This record gives sequence, C-alpha cells and structure tokens, in this order.
Amino acid sequence: MKNSIRKIMVGLLIVGLWVAPVVGQDLRGLESLVTGDASNDGPGTLLLLLLKGIGLTPEQKLRAKEILVTHRERLETLFRELQSGNTELANALFVPGEINPEVLDQLTERVTLLRYQLLQEGLRVVLEIRRVLTPEQRVKAARLKNQLQTLGEALGEAQQGQSSEASK
Repeated sequence: MKNSIRKIMVGLLIVGLWVAPVVGQDLRGLESLVTGDASNDGPGTLLLLLLKGIGLTPEQKLRAKEILVTHRERLETLFRELQSGNTELANALFVPGEINPEVLDQLTERVTLLRYQLLQEGLRVVLEIRRVLTPEQRVKAARLKNQLQTLGEALGEAQQGQSSEASK
C-alpha cells in the first residue's frame, strides 16, 4: 500500500513537471496554493506534492495548512485581479478601430504588477513553509525535485522525438 502511494505521487510529480516546466512568469500553477489542488501544473503544485513526499509530521502538516490559509485570501484576490487585467488587455487588443498605445501600456503595467505581486506572495508562502521543515526534509525535497525534473526533461525529449518522427 505504502509503495503504491509512493508510485502514484512520483507519477503525479513527473506528469506535473512534464506537462509544464516552471518557466518565466507562468503563474497558473500557483493557483494550487489557493485551492490546495495538486492536479494542476506549476510551482504551487510542485510544492504541495513535494510536501506530501517528504514525510511531514502531523504538526508540520497543520502548520503548513495554517500558512496556506493565511495567504489564501490575498492569493485569491490577486488571481481575480490578474484574470480581470488579462481580459481587459485582450479586449483592448481586439477592437475594430485603432489601438491606443497608451492604454496598452497602462494595461500591461497593471498585469505586470499583478504578476509580480502574485509571485511575491507565492514566494512568501514557500519561505514560510520552508521554515517549518527540518534540514533533512529540505534536502529530501531538493533531491526529489531534481530527480523529477530530470525525469520530466527526459520525458519531454522523448515526446519531442516522437513528434518529429510522426511529422515525417
């Protein structure tokens, strides 16, 4: 049973890393810090899955949950505002008339600021949770992340190879 759970967790981590590697400002995966749902991709999901794989004590689980609850409202607000900003930007780009560059600049600045604030809030969560972990758990999490990242890269390369062969 324990071995099966471990295999399932590793599989989920591989899929998460394979589907969307953490790059640039792709912040969608931070949503999992708000929802607690580890089925999405991205850094928030990676954090949640790594926490499940490093053997948290009941006290650590409770503290991690408290940290997530503390930040949930701010993260939810930032996600809503970012979604609204992205919609406004898209609407400004697809108009029948001329596009006002000043309006685009303002909307872009707003979206950029919201992405930055969201990233900062997500980092606060990670740093607070890191303080709950023992040094051994941090080492285990780093090792697991590196192993999964390597596997994810290998799967990505294999998929690219299959795509290249299929297009011939």
